[in-house]
Amino acid sequence: MKKFITMASVFCLLFALLTACGGNSLDLTEDGGDPNKLIDLTSMGETLLKAQIEKIYNESDIYTGRRVRTNGTYMSYADESGENAEAIIAYSDAACCTMGFELYWSGAPKYIGGQPKPDDIIEVTGVYSMYQDASSGYTYPVLTIDEMIVL
Repeated sequence: MKKFITMASVFCLLFALLTACGGNSLDLTEDGGDPNKLIDLTSMGETLLKAQIEKIYNESDIYTGRRVRTNGTYMSYADESGENAEAIIAYSDAACCTMGFELYWSGAPKYIGGQPKPDDIIEVTGVYSMYQDASSGYTYPVLTIDEMIVL
């Protein structure tokens, strides 16, 4: 009986790992790196979403200029210069770590469903780039968006 419980536990753990991370990762070789093809992250679970955002950060030169659609938690805060800044955040399953994108508007802000409040769930589509702050030297991942949908 103990062997059965151990085997069942291993199977469940293996199943959880495979279903959380398998099958949906982004492979840009499929579209030949076509800058007009949308990279849609909205159907991914939290674990895979966080992994894909990390992949986008780490391979910025491949993803820069690509259109990305994602959903996550809305944040509004004052940046280093005191200006209002917005971001979309994906929390890890343990809620200990976050990854996301700072949001820039390509024109006048267009909020669908009203202006979001902190911690609202939103969806955005934008062009990915990296921004280096001259005063701090930090580099930030950015999505330049046209609209924001409050879900």
